[in-house]
Amino acid sequence: MTSISSTRFLLCGLLLCTLSHLSFAESVLTEAEIKSKYQNCSDGYYSGPRPGKTHYTKDDYLWVVSPEFASKYCMPPEFVDANLKGAEAVAFHLLQEGAEQCGYGGNKENCSRRIALGFEIYYKKDLTLPAISDTKYSVGALYMLPVSKHLLSNNLPYSVTRKDTGSTWSNERPGFQTKFKQSSFGLVGVKGDRVVWPITALGEFMYIEELLPGYNFISLEGNIGFFTNPRMEKQGVNKFVLVLRKPEVQGSNGRLLSEFAHVIELPEWFTEKVRAADKLKSSGWKQLIQHTLPTQSK
Repeated sequence: MTSISSTRFLLCGLLLCTLSHLSFAESVLTEAEIKSKYQNCSDGYYSGPRPGKTHYTKDDYLWVVSPEFASKYCMPPEFVDANLKGAEAVAFHLLQEGAEQCGYGGNKENCSRRIALGFEIYYKKDLTLPAISDTKYSVGALYMLPVSKHLLSNNLPYSVTRKDTGSTWSNERPGFQTKFKQSSFGLVGVKGDRVVWPITALGEFMYIEELLPGYNFISLEGNIGFFTNPRMEKQGVNKFVLVLRKPEVQGSNGRLLSEFAHVIELPEWFTEKVRAADKLKSSGWKQLIQHTLPTQSK
């Protein structure tokens, strides 16, 4: 698991990172000074841009972390917010899934790629969440990974249900079994202690038990475009949280937060940036629709 942890931190990033990290006016630190200043924490360190560093991992994630998590991994102070509740770290970015699809509106040059909201969550291992399996590792969304998917078959063995077990072949593959019930996570708008507007369901993208010492990891993805609903905006909703429904519960709208199996409270500055990123990308998709299908879009 150590190699996975190291890889994870070599890939971490920050959405909307500022040029202040790269200012040439700052004095360049020596390797010894970098280790003393940024790599002296108990469990690891953040490899992204920091003042005085000339070598770093480019970071296109938006982070919010608890003070405890920051102290263990030398996270930048601008990431830290004690208002994060229910998780120790949350990293947001926009996922670009698969290859570009072309031919929208009958024009072969009109191409687009599905973009989704992506949340990566680190939470304490001793936090008990209602799981539907005992798997310790799940990577079910292989179609989103950068692999060759240009050869398509009309006869997929994993789409056939096995008569002897009643399950599909795909459900028996190591790493495919999901940890949580499908779409039981969601991003919702709240007022007070009640959900007033469900933004989007979030599907399990990846789950790794104890990716970091004492912390489990789950990444989630969901559709963009629901922050722009005029009816929601008229309600003035400005607080958004991540929720996990109990397996037997359907729907989120109108529910008290106490009715959920788990709630992750996010600082308002964090969700405002998520909201802005969602609106920016969803407007691009709407422009494509209006350009390629003007009659239907109206």
